[in-house]
Amino acid sequence: MRTDEDLRRALHDLAEDWNDTGGLEASIRHRHGRRRRRVVALVAAAAVLVGVVAIPQLLGADDEDRSLIADEGTPRTAEGWRAIADAPIEGRAHPASVWTGDELLVFGGQSLDGRTSYDAGARYDPRSDTWTPMADGPAAGRYTVSVWTGSELLLWGHVAGPLEDAGAPGAAYDPVEDRWRPLPDGPVPSQPYAAGVWTGDELVVWGGYDQSDGGLVEGEIEGRYHHGAVWTGDELVVWGGAEGDGAEGRTLADGAAYDPDTDTWRELPSATGFAGRMDPTLLWTGRDVLVWGGTGSDAAPRLDWATYSPLPNDWISGGGVLGADPANFRTSGAVWADDRVVVLADDGPIGGYAFAMNLRTETIPSGPVSARQAPAVVWTGEEVIVWGGEGRDGPVDDGAAWTPQRQDSTAPTTVTTIPSMHDDCVVEGPATVVVPDVTGSGLGQAIDVARAAGLTV
Repeated sequence: MRTDEDLRRALHDLAEDWNDTGGLEASIRHRHGRRRRRVVALVAAAAVLVGVVAIPQLLGADDEDRSLIADEGTPRTAEGWRAIADAPIEGRAHPASVWTGDELLVFGGQSLDGRTSYDAGARYDPRSDTWTPMADGPAAGRYTVSVWTGSELLLWGHVAGPLEDAGAPGAAYDPVEDRWRPLPDGPVPSQPYAAGVWTGDELVVWGGYDQSDGGLVEGEIEGRYHHGAVWTGDELVVWGGAEGDGAEGRTLADGAAYDPDTDTWRELPSATGFAGRMDPTLLWTGRDVLVWGGTGSDAAPRLDWATYSPLPNDWISGGGVLGADPANFRTSGAVWADDRVVVLADDGPIGGYAFAMNLRTETIPSGPVSARQAPAVVWTGEEVIVWGGEGRDGPVDDGAAWTPQRQDSTAPTTVTTIPSMHDDCVVEGPATVVVPDVTGSGLGQAIDVARAAGLTV
């Protein structure tokens, strides 16, 4: 348990960094291998916010040139939506998709029932609001691993119809040359429902349904498929998923982290009160791993989230979207949009939600296109682009883009309580200053240091 003196020192260090750098953002860094990792100061006890904190950049975009957004074409609505041009390929669910920094790449896919597989792909440029067909590519179907290396789209984890027909080799696409190439054979086959990440140097894949013996690919933790994965800058983090098949299967509520520098695994601590699930979305916020959504063993959508911090190796917060109808978020993925999570609805009267962790939730109005399940969704740095998927009447081949509305950067926001997975909580800024729920000298010192940092208390 941290003492009041520990709290005073931690907040004092952060206050000094605020004065030195103009903010409390990621002031402490820790060298790990050849990469840098952020360190977040922790304090003990239940989390409460100190008064009213002015939030300079909460949920707001700056005044940078929005050069990636089309200047012409369909006008944007007052709610921030614009329809995008029609694509030269037919609609499909579960397409492989990546954002290259300039274009959305879309390839392959499957129908929701798995009976129809799609080939062909296209590239969308939001500057000109135009599509360009991609060269003929690899086998039709769904690829559960799609990553951008900086120069190529890599596909892995092929699924096409019944699992017996899956497992086609991986492939790489170069958009400059408009050319595909097969990936070389690896030590494991291209597993259906595997998960993978690009580290900056190599593609790391793990898990999936092993076609050679009908079992699951084994690792340092229990084998699984339909799990989530994300790259933190240091490690591959995997969590959730399922083992077994059909009615005999069960969802998993554990995970592990793999360090490619040392070729070693470590198990993650248990996330208290956070249920196991298939197909969770794992997002890297720049400091923490956020686990969102998925479906339980009863096939019911999960509309909650939890946040795991690699340092100090603990689950630090969690919550849910209150009032949301799970029936409208059956296959809703999520993207991290700089300072918030954007979750698009796949049915119902609204477009979705955007929430900045447990500080603020924004309802996204309905867009110019119909709701759909399992579309391609990417964040460009300026807008969320959604294309394809499957609606109530089948596959859809249209799309739209949504730009988060700018917020008043000087407006204060009041938050009374921040949930915590454990007795620890995070001190972070400039958005929040979190202190123990104590009285006396400990609370007084925390308030003094927060004021010294220039915050309104």
